[in-house]
Amino acid sequence: MVRVHLELIGRDASRAAKRGDVTVIVDALRSSSTIITALSNGARGIIPARTLKEAIQLSERHPEALLAGERNMVKPPTFHMGNSPLEYARNVVLGRTIILTTTDGTKAIKLASKGARAVLIGAFLNASSVARASYDLALKMKADISLIAVGKKGNFALEDFLGAGFIIRRLPNVQKLIDSALMDDSALWAYYSAEIAEKNLKEVIYQGEHAKKLRAFGLYKDVEFCSRVDIFNSVPILEKSILVEYRIP
Repeated sequence: MVRVHLELIGRDASRAAKRGDVTVIVDALRSSSTIITALSNGARGIIPARTLKEAIQLSERHPEALLAGERNMVKPPTFHMGNSPLEYARNVVLGRTIILTTTDGTKAIKLASKGARAVLIGAFLNASSVARASYDLALKMKADISLIAVGKKGNFALEDFLGAGFIIRRLPNVQKLIDSALMDDSALWAYYSAEIAEKNLKEVIYQGEHAKKLRAFGLYKDVEFCSRVDIFNSVPILEKSILVEYRIP
């Protein structure tokens, strides 16, 4: 049977990698949402980079690619794009490869890649689709599922925890997983927290520390967009160091 784990900060993606789990990276504000939006709008693939230096080196090897990312919410100098999902419109990203580096999200992706059976990207935007995909892959690979609530600079983040909870609530046979004690306490906590938050999700997310910082920085439209649920079917999966579209059977 599939077991479900939830890690509460990004650096613990290494635990999921060591277990060899099917791993879902959840950085709802904004890295995961940006990746999902880009692929939904026709991007060819996204190459995650851990550092600014790595991203720039990758861009030298892939001069046709768009160089994108942020540090402390700001687009680095010389980069083509930042980390707002609203920048990744179809007319901008269609058919393009994107090199992306972010403060937290891409670091967690790189950590998970060192051993995880599969690395998927999840958020509110694709909660149902990534739940189905992760469960399907876990059954095929005879592996467990780990969700990584990435957080901010090594600290817990409300929106990532709730995003993971929304995904957990949409897993096939979720009640059976709970009844059979196949869900760890962190995952169970997120499951019930998401049930409560779903009634007023945007209002709850807006109270989070990072959401408040983004809104104060003028990025309130990003927070609003990233708080939408199940508007995309796209499920990004890491294949040979590039995030591409996972095709759900």
